[in-house]
Amino acid sequence: MTNTEKLVKFKRYLAEQNQIQLDKANELSQKDRQDEAIMAKITANMYDILTSFSNAAEKNFPDNAFDRITCFMEEQLRTPWQQSLATAEQHGNHVKVAHENIKLTTLAGIEKVFKSIFEGSQGV
Repeated sequence: MTNTEKLVKFKRYLAEQNQIQLDKANELSQKDRQDEAIMAKITANMYDILTSFSNAAEKNFPDNAFDRITCFMEEQLRTPWQQSLATAEQHGNHVKVAHENIKLTTLAGIEKVFKSIFEGSQGV
């Protein structure tokens, strides 16, 4: 599989997961389960962020989109969110802690799928 095909597969995964989370958020909202709906929306937003960045990486850096996406996930997402989580924990902000944990957990899952696609191991 070429890198372009791998990127298409990754973006398809992101789009599918985004839609699943948006549907879940809508369903939870209709059941008046707003806290859970917010968590699903945060998760959906994660997939949307990675979709947007993947599209930009594919367009602007087609020969090294993998490296650009990997760097983005680490430097622009994980590191700031870990710092935000630590700050929220220090200040006892339990809502922010929950939100940052959702982001970091979702990111870890996305990275696992990303690596399985681009490094050729079993997955998606």
